[in-house]
Amino acid sequence: MILRRITKHVRDQNWTAVGIDFCIVVVGVFFGIQIGNWNDDRLDRIAYQKAQTRMVVEVRSNIATAERGLEIGSPIIENFQAAIEDIRLCRTDPEARARIEDAINVLTVTISPVFRDSAISQLTQSERLLEQQSPERMERYAGYARTLNRTIAWSGKVQDKMESRSDDLHPFIDYGALLSPSDDTRIGSDRSLILSADLNEACMDHAFRKMLYDWESGHTYQLNLLRSFIDVSETYLEELGAP
Repeated sequence: MILRRITKHVRDQNWTAVGIDFCIVVVGVFFGIQIGNWNDDRLDRIAYQKAQTRMVVEVRSNIATAERGLEIGSPIIENFQAAIEDIRLCRTDPEARARIEDAINVLTVTISPVFRDSAISQLTQSERLLEQQSPERMERYAGYARTLNRTIAWSGKVQDKMESRSDDLHPFIDYGALLSPSDDTRIGSDRSLILSADLNEACMDHAFRKMLYDWESGHTYQLNLLRSFIDVSETYLEELGAP
């Protein structure tokens, strides 16, 4: 309709009317674009708020995962360290042998928490969401993402190293009876592992002792990594003012 009016005004050489109609078109286009931009901004703000909510849920989930890893791993490490002390002092009493055989049964176990990173990755990589962030908030998100990525990478490296070592057990260790699915001693394996050598011989064998020390060292590192990650994550939530 506007186009027909402008055409008519041009034929009639009514330049004032042409100018008015042209201004109406320009203003209409401007407001149409502006309203579209406002709507896009509103949708981006909503998307950013939802991403923040998902990120907080994700961080809390990762903290819970790390806490479960500590809950499971800490008593295993303590018992394992007691067995190493038995080996170091070459104790041969029945109680020492029981502790050592319990320790041997966890040599194929790896503490391997699985962390989530999709929400923080979206906040630090999406251009639309980055535009909604202040420089301070952007740096805070990026800093936590770096911590999370390092934790995942370091934990994965230790896990890979421990799994490769568990595939090459010492000759003093042999496979025992097949465990039943309901067996309370079942930890990560279908069979128990047994010490097939005399304790006096085992405690004097450097390679045997080193295998135990390596397992202790790798998993102690994992647990310390989890503790550090929990502290950083809780501080991060406090800085964000997350409820």
